Amino acid sequence: MLDQAKSTAGEDVMQFMMMVLPVACTILTPVLTKFGFTADQLGAMQFIASMKKFDKEESIKEKAQSMKAKFIPPSIAPMLQGMMMGGGGMPM
Repeated sequence: MLDQAKSTAGEDVMQFMMMVLPVACTILTPVLTKFGFTADQLGAMQFIASMKKFDKEESIKEKAQSMKAKFIPPSIAPMLQGMMMGGGGMPM
């Protein structure tokens, strides 16, 4: 499902947010709820942002980067981050 959503969304950030993020939230639901985040896009963004606290922990940092790479294409990551930061959202 994730690969199909990513393929359909391509490089379009708005399509990514409408198609890929809901699928990602579905996949991440067990992890999000286990650690007290809501099982929605806001919870997923908060979860990713919370990983920033562990940048000094190399094993956690690597796992966070690996997880983000599975969901967020590197080509649109800077634009997504800019949108979320500019809109008062959480850093990725």
